[in-house]
Amino acid sequence: MRRRELIRILELQMGRWGLDARHPSGNLLQRYGLERFRNGDHIGSSRYRMPWRDRVIELHSSCAGIYGGGRPGFVFLRPTRAVYAYLDEAAPVPGRVAGSACGIGTRPEHRLAFEAARREFLDWIGAYEAWASSRRIASRSKKP
Repeated sequence: MRRRELIRILELQMGRWGLDARHPSGNLLQRYGLERFRNGDHIGSSRYRMPWRDRVIELHSSCAGIYGGGRPGFVFLRPTRAVYAYLDEAAPVPGRVAGSACGIGTRPEHRLAFEAARREFLDWIGAYEAWASSRRIASRSKKP
């Protein structure tokens, strides 16, 4: 998958997550198991986090990705429309992602890490969408 196509998919998905957070039947992100939280000095939208396999999924209106598990992760930075291998173990703080934590993809190990983490993140999105789409359809069918 080309980066441009991946970025477009993630932009659309983030819009869908925003709608899911305000779903008429309740916040679908939380119903799926994501924890909604804010840090003390955090300004803006809430963050959502959940464990998945041996990793952590985290969503925010400005970034989303998969981290931890003792290996590089993946991050999508919405304001810059960029995707990276994420080389830090802890999830990035929205608006404060350090450039040193993002592998641009020029080094072979960054490219390999990016591809592996990208696949894991897309697998999680697929699992979430399979679950959420049935809830979206059910709520539409209940309308008079």
